[in-house]
Amino acid sequence: MRPQLQPLSVRLSPDDLAFLAGLQREGCVSAGDKVRALIGEARKAADIAVDPDRMLDWASNALADARAGLRAAERAAGMHSLLVAQIYDALTSVLAQGRPGPGTGAGAAELKAFEAGLVGATLDLIDIILRQAVTTSAAAYDNTVVNRLLEAHRETLSLVAARLNSSTENKGQ
Repeated sequence: MRPQLQPLSVRLSPDDLAFLAGLQREGCVSAGDKVRALIGEARKAADIAVDPDRMLDWASNALADARAGLRAAERAAGMHSLLVAQIYDALTSVLAQGRPGPGTGAGAAELKAFEAGLVGATLDLIDIILRQAVTTSAAAYDNTVVNRLLEAHRETLSLVAARLNSSTENKGQ
C-alpha cells in the first residue's frame, strides 16, 4: 500500500521554477513529481556516499553527461585530449572515495582509511598531470598547458623535490 502523501507548500524563485519546469526525470510530469524525484535522488546519494562500490558507480554516472558532452565537442572540433580524459578518470576515483559521516560508525581507523584513500586518489590525479609535464608536449588540446600552468607552482615543486631527495638520501645512510 502506498503511503499517504503529505502536502507541502514552497515558494520558489523564478530561476528555480524555470529549472524545475525544464528538469527531465523519467515518469515525472508535474512539479510535485519532480520534487519527489529530487528528494529521492538526494536520499540515495546520502546512502551511497558511505558505500565505496556504490559511490564509484555514482561518480561514474555523475560525470557521464559531462564526458558525453566532451566527446561530442571533441568530435565536432576534430580534437582529443588524453590529459582531459585521464583527469576525468582520476576525478571519478576521487569522488568515489565517498565520505564518512554521521551514522556511518566512522571511528579513528575509518577516518584514517578514508583520508589515505582520498590522498591516494588525489596523488594519482597529480601524477597524471606531472607526467605530462616531463614530456616535450602534453597530450592535450594545448600541448603547453601543463608546463605553462605549472610555472606558477615552481617553488612548491622544487621544495617537494628537495624533500623527496633528502628523505631518499637519509634512507640510504
